[in-house]
Amino acid sequence: MATETLDGKKPEEEENKILHSRIEAIHIQFAEKDRGSALAESSIPDSHGDSGLQNVINYLRRTKQIVLF
Repeated sequence: MATETLDGKKPEEEENKILHSRIEAIHIQFAEKDRGSALAESSIPDSHGDSGLQNVINYLRRTKQIVLF
């Protein structure tokens, strides 16, 4: 018989939720570092404006796919 927390969730579900949020925060930190190093290496201004943000989104999607498998 599994125990439940006050909000009706199992402790494992709560732990998974916490772990997923921490992993997401770590991925965002790495993406920001990657973006920062890419911007530091590039002396050419970004002509598309949002391409750096698009790179972060693509990175997060790739790492999410890796984590899911």
